[in-house]
Amino acid sequence: MRNCGIYKITCVNNEFYYIGQSCQIIKRFWRHKNDLKNNKHDNIVLQRCFNKYGETSLRFEIIEYCESDALDSSEQRWLDLSATDILCININKTSTKPPDPTG
Repeated sequence: MRNCGIYKITCVNNEFYYIGQSCQIIKRFWRHKNDLKNNKHDNIVLQRCFNKYGETSLRFEIIEYCESDALDSSEQRWLDLSATDILCININKTSTKPPDPTG
Protein backbone atom coordinates (compact mmCIF):
# COMPACT_ATOMS: atom_id res chain seq x y z
CA MET A 1 0.00 0.00 0.00
CA ARG A 2 1.33 3.41 -0.92
CA ASN A 3 1.31 5.82 1.97
CA CYS A 4 3.65 8.57 0.82
CA GLY A 5 2.10 11.71 -0.57
CA ILE A 6 0.15 14.91 -0.10
CA TYR A 7 -2.91 15.13 2.12
CA LYS A 8 -5.64 17.63 2.86
CA ILE A 9 -7.61 18.25 6.03
CA THR A 10 -10.88 20.12 5.43
CA CYS A 11 -13.33 21.52 7.94
CA VAL A 12 -16.65 20.62 6.32
CA ASN A 13 -18.50 23.37 8.22
CA ASN A 14 -16.62 26.28 6.67
CA GLU A 15 -14.44 24.64 3.96
CA PHE A 16 -11.15 25.86 5.49
CA TYR A 17 -8.41 23.42 4.56
CA TYR A 18 -4.82 22.51 5.39
CA ILE A 19 -2.36 20.82 3.02
CA GLY A 20 0.52 18.66 4.21
CA GLN A 21 2.95 15.94 3.21
CA SER A 22 4.10 12.70 4.77
CA CYS A 23 5.67 9.34 4.02
CA GLN A 24 3.35 7.84 6.61
CA ILE A 25 0.07 9.63 5.96
CA ILE A 26 -2.11 7.46 8.18
CA LYS A 27 0.22 7.99 11.16
CA ARG A 28 0.34 11.70 10.32
CA PHE A 29 -3.48 11.89 10.38
CA TRP A 30 -3.38 10.24 13.81
CA ARG A 31 -0.83 12.81 15.05
CA HIS A 32 -2.96 15.70 13.76
CA LYS A 33 -6.00 14.28 15.56
CA ASN A 34 -4.03 13.70 18.75
CA ASP A 35 -2.68 17.27 18.75
CA LEU A 36 -6.16 18.64 18.08
CA LYS A 37 -7.76 16.56 20.84
CA ASN A 38 -5.11 17.82 23.25
CA ASN A 39 -5.59 21.43 22.10
CA LYS A 40 -1.94 21.57 21.01
CA HIS A 41 -2.08 21.84 17.22
CA ASP A 42 0.40 24.28 15.67
CA ASN A 43 -2.21 25.61 13.25
CA ILE A 44 -4.50 27.82 15.35
CA VAL A 45 -7.21 28.05 12.67
CA LEU A 46 -7.44 24.26 12.38
CA GLN A 47 -7.45 24.02 16.17
CA ARG A 48 -10.30 26.53 16.40
CA CYS A 49 -12.31 24.62 13.79
CA PHE A 50 -11.83 21.42 15.78
CA ASN A 51 -12.75 23.15 19.06
CA LYS A 52 -15.88 24.75 17.60
CA TYR A 53 -17.25 21.96 15.38
CA GLY A 54 -15.68 18.79 16.79
CA GLU A 55 -13.71 15.90 15.36
CA THR A 56 -16.42 14.80 12.95
CA SER A 57 -16.23 18.15 11.17
CA LEU A 58 -12.78 17.33 9.78
CA ARG A 59 -12.35 15.39 6.55
CA PHE A 60 -8.93 13.79 6.03
CA GLU A 61 -8.03 12.81 2.47
CA ILE A 62 -5.02 11.84 0.41
CA ILE A 63 -4.92 14.12 -2.63
CA GLU A 64 -1.79 12.78 -4.32
CA TYR A 65 0.51 9.81 -3.94
CA CYS A 66 4.15 10.39 -4.80
CA GLU A 67 7.64 9.12 -4.10
CA SER A 68 9.42 10.49 -1.04
CA ASP A 69 11.89 12.48 -3.13
CA ALA A 70 8.99 14.33 -4.79
CA LEU A 71 7.16 15.33 -1.58
CA ASP A 72 8.46 18.90 -1.41
CA SER A 73 7.78 19.73 -5.06
CA SER A 74 4.36 18.06 -5.00
CA GLU A 75 3.27 19.86 -1.84
CA GLN A 76 4.60 23.15 -3.20
CA ARG A 77 2.54 22.70 -6.38
CA TRP A 78 -0.62 22.26 -4.27
CA LEU A 79 0.28 25.24 -2.09
CA ASP A 80 0.91 27.38 -5.18
CA LEU A 81 -2.53 26.40 -6.53
CA SER A 82 -4.00 27.52 -3.19
CA ALA A 83 -1.90 30.69 -2.84
CA THR A 84 -4.78 33.11 -3.36
CA ASP A 85 -7.48 30.93 -1.80
CA ILE A 86 -8.54 32.47 1.52
CA LEU A 87 -9.83 29.07 2.61
CA CYS A 88 -6.30 27.61 2.66
CA ILE A 89 -5.15 27.92 6.27
CA ASN A 90 -1.53 26.80 5.93
CA ILE A 91 0.56 29.17 8.02
CA ASN A 92 3.61 28.61 5.83
CA LYS A 93 2.95 28.67 2.09
CA THR A 94 6.37 27.15 1.38
CA SER A 95 6.78 23.39 1.37
CA THR A 96 9.09 22.08 4.06
CA LYS A 97 9.70 18.57 5.24
CA PRO A 98 8.15 17.80 8.62
CA PRO A 99 10.56 17.48 11.56
CA ASP A 100 10.35 13.69 11.66
CA PRO A 101 9.62 10.82 9.23
CA THR A 102 6.03 10.40 10.45
CA GLY A 103 5.30 14.09 9.89
